[in-house]
Amino acid sequence: MRRVVSGVFEATFRVAGDSPYAAATAGTDATITLWCTDHRDLLRVGAGADSLAVDAVRDAVGVAAETTSEGDRLLVTETCLRDTIAGVEAPIADAGCVVVPPITYAGGARVVHVLALDAGDLADAYRALGERFDVDVLEKRERAPSLASRSPVPPDVSLTPRQRAVFTAAYDGGYYEQPRRTTVAEIADGIGIDRRTAGEHLRKAEAKLVDAAVAAGFA
Repeated sequence: MRRVVSGVFEATFRVAGDSPYAAATAGTDATITLWCTDHRDLLRVGAGADSLAVDAVRDAVGVAAETTSEGDRLLVTETCLRDTIAGVEAPIADAGCVVVPPITYAGGARVVHVLALDAGDLADAYRALGERFDVDVLEKRERAPSLASRSPVPPDVSLTPRQRAVFTAAYDGGYYEQPRRTTVAEIADGIGIDRRTAGEHLRKAEAKLVDAAVAAGFA
């Protein structure tokens, strides 16, 4: 039965653990902000772009490309550190909640923003995380549901109609969740195009979104 809700519940958790990205910030003032795609991580290393943190990222997953922006280092990794993200996303998803990107790493821990439509689900997520990690609640609040557009594509990013349709279907279908809830083949079937074409549209849409994020300096 579908639940009708009158509010949205949010919490920010600080999760200690042995993530390589978290370890890269331990003992430094550096912060790492993570956006994960299906094959690479997009990172912003802040607080003066501490060289030890950048070196730790390079050792863990490799760095395919990098640049600087206002003192921060922007990195695209060679591989995606999926096992680290799944470590927090699985118990949160099992509780009926959603991890809202990006994930931030600072002081040797992850800072995770979680959203739920039921306060009880948020409490369940906290308890589930507490069974695996040392968890602190940094912030918790309730707000009214937004009536804004559901499109995951920012209005200033120019996608073709087909790119927008494929990316939106992927996003809504759980393609970027851990574990993934749909495949490119299923997305293609739903839209009525072949798998290869859907994959090309998705990659082009992802590239435009990443370019827009880098150009904006992740503001």
